[in-house]
Amino acid sequence: MKLRRARATANVSSREPPEYARRAWLLALFAVISAYLFLVVGVQRLAASSAWITGDWLINYSDGFVRRGLIGEIGRQLHYSAAIDPVWVVVICKAFCYSTMCASLLLLGARRKIGLIEIAILLSPALLPFEINDPLGSGRKEIVLLALFTLYVVAGEFLPRGAKPPQQQWRFWYLLVTLPVLTLIHEGLFFFFPFFLLYAWIKDDDLRSEAFAFGVPYVVSAVAVSLSWMFRGGIGIAAAMCSSLTAMAVSSDVCGGATAALERYDVHVGGGDIQRYLLLAILTFGPLLWYGTQAIRPSNRRRSLVGMCLATLATAPLYVMSEDWGRWLHVTAVLVLVIVFACKEEHVYLPVRRPAFAVACIAAIAIFAFSWQMPHWIHSPLPVLRPSAERLLVLVQQAYVLHAGTQ
Repeated sequence: MKLRRARATANVSSREPPEYARRAWLLALFAVISAYLFLVVGVQRLAASSAWITGDWLINYSDGFVRRGLIGEIGRQLHYSAAIDPVWVVVICKAFCYSTMCASLLLLGARRKIGLIEIAILLSPALLPFEINDPLGSGRKEIVLLALFTLYVVAGEFLPRGAKPPQQQWRFWYLLVTLPVLTLIHEGLFFFFPFFLLYAWIKDDDLRSEAFAFGVPYVVSAVAVSLSWMFRGGIGIAAAMCSSLTAMAVSSDVCGGATAALERYDVHVGGGDIQRYLLLAILTFGPLLWYGTQAIRPSNRRRSLVGMCLATLATAPLYVMSEDWGRWLHVTAVLVLVIVFACKEEHVYLPVRRPAFAVACIAAIAIFAFSWQMPHWIHSPLPVLRPSAERLLVLVQQAYVLHAGTQ
């Protein structure tokens, strides 16, 4: 009986899949990531005049130092020194970040054993499809974090830690530059930095050494967060920012939105919002945590799961200070997936010896991936349940009522 139950679940194995199967799944991964990259970069080009998608990137230091102004200031300086359109600087920067993240995922896929389970998790509405389903939540500054984090993980694959002191390791200098820069780009990214430490801890199992290499850059980033809080904006900053943008021949459509939020940003959360996003959090992290328990070797599972929970808990202030809960769930999910993907040592696959069960699993995966979506904003009109899934649910209910009436 126990043997039958074991076969009726996804199997875990350390054996290598056939070479032709690895190539086929790597090709499938390439197709999925290429389609995602094409669509999401296309959205950024169409949203070049959006007050949120683009406007947040154009915040600059024309009226003095202000939070989130680093990239916008670079664009402003390039405009006045080389007559480069700052909007195109933003679009190119986004395309570079997306390309870096996608290339890093492909490199990880080439160095790991992947299959249907990995492809299905990538197609979760909280991961790659998130920005396609809700374009207003795409192209935000967290893509810089995701690009630099995936690059950090890939570098860890090719540049393993040596015996040198932490301050002489490449990780220390990478974090010392990366973390403060990310904080100056968007102070909210500071709350995701524990994931850098989590990856190194799971990968090398040396918390003391990694904590020192992470601690100094983290303290420098905390200083940057303090500066962002002190110079967070105020009355008149939106008008001054808009004036600096229109002086560079940027459309006034980008004014308002993110630049107006520098003056005032109110958070309104209701009980229904909390219930809805608790459900979305379960849908997001349930499959990821299951995958983590299957892909990471047993001796590391407890430490990995505890670390993921603590790193996720560190992002809690974002849900108090902002209404973009879908964005934060999406970023957390991508970081967790990359860590599990980079540290996996077991191959998770469907039980092909039981074709009926395998087909049922594939059908369940398809329903899960295409029946719901996650709004980036708690007040977004985007429904959680897709219209096609809602119609299917209505048909099922009608069929049940009809069947019950014939009894």
